[in-house]
Amino acid sequence: MMQPTESELCVFVGQRADYYLKTWFPEDRLSQPISGEFNPAAFWFSGVWFAYRKMYGKATIFVAAFLLAQLSIVMLLLLITLAAPGSIASVYLFWAAVVGIPSVVLLALAFCCGTYGNLWYQDFSCKAIAQLQQQSAISSAKSLPTLSVQGGTSWLGALGFMLLLVSAQSLFIVAVLQVFNTVARSVSLL
Repeated sequence: MMQPTESELCVFVGQRADYYLKTWFPEDRLSQPISGEFNPAAFWFSGVWFAYRKMYGKATIFVAAFLLAQLSIVMLLLLITLAAPGSIASVYLFWAAVVGIPSVVLLALAFCCGTYGNLWYQDFSCKAIAQLQQQSAISSAKSLPTLSVQGGTSWLGALGFMLLLVSAQSLFIVAVLQVFNTVARSVSLL
């Protein structure tokens, strides 16, 4: 696989290409960690940042990991409640665990995104450029407009992702409330 040129990367990345190129190819490579600089946007906006940068697969993995962590915690708490009804005797403790533990998981995921986001984006960009070059088999000068369209940023993608995330989270909360109410009635927690 041929490495993309700096101009191809600039066109593909679009906004903030200077930041990413400086991060990916620092002048002093020995002082730079393997993952590059910490990316605050990837940390604070994690899944939305992936979608904004058109890394929809990674955005989906982020949401799936978070929802799976939430589901695992809720199922564990429900199993504990069913096995030993007095063990989680207060509704407050149950909801503190349901909200608190996933928040820690979300923070850990966000930290991973901030730490490795630049590295993942570099890999994504290089692979996408190589794939486009292989498909088109034309000179890099003629493929620049295609790179610009395929790469860059997408506010629409970020907005769509946020709507998807809010919808998934809302459905999850409704489902947890339904299950909790059913279990609470059966073990007399309420």
